[in-house]
Amino acid sequence: MCWLYEEYKVIQECSFCTDFELSSKTPAECTHTGLKEILRCETSGTVFRSCSRVLSIEKRRFWIFESLMLLSMVISYGIVKIRWSQLERKTVKQIERRLAAGH
Repeated sequence: MCWLYEEYKVIQECSFCTDFELSSKTPAECTHTGLKEILRCETSGTVFRSCSRVLSIEKRRFWIFESLMLLSMVISYGIVKIRWSQLERKTVKQIERRLAAGH
């Protein structure tokens, strides 16, 4: 836990532990989340730290979410446009009927 008391540098970003690391439980940090991060502390040297998120996966999930929201917006716009057009035609027909009836 040298990162709490010392200056440190991230050597390897958060990544998945290998199957071997998980089965051998070495490093122990792999057993908590299945993810590890490698740090180099100023005086303690190289250590492992358990982490909860892999940045590349988080980025991918973000862009998938954004894409789905864009798709949702386009579909909603299309539905509103179609309904607007239907109501516009209905209103025009009602006006034409009233004018033809002489009201």
